[in-house]
Amino acid sequence: MNKILAIAAISLRTTVRSKVVLSLIVILMLVIIGLPLTIKTDDTISGEVQILVTYTLGIVMAMLSIVTL
Repeated sequence: MNKILAIAAISLRTTVRSKVVLSLIVILMLVIIGLPLTIKTDDTISGEVQILVTYTLGIVMAMLSIVTL
């Protein structure tokens, strides 16, 4: 078990050093902030929430899938 944790820790440190995490956080913030501002809704609270949840989470899941590959 200790060997697995050691490999995971090394992998995590390498990922942070390669600035992959920083670039993903920047892209994620742009999607979370920018997408609801650019897509028009029907000006209701439920429309805003639907846009935020549907599109933002969809793009985030696609990004995570690509990163995983």
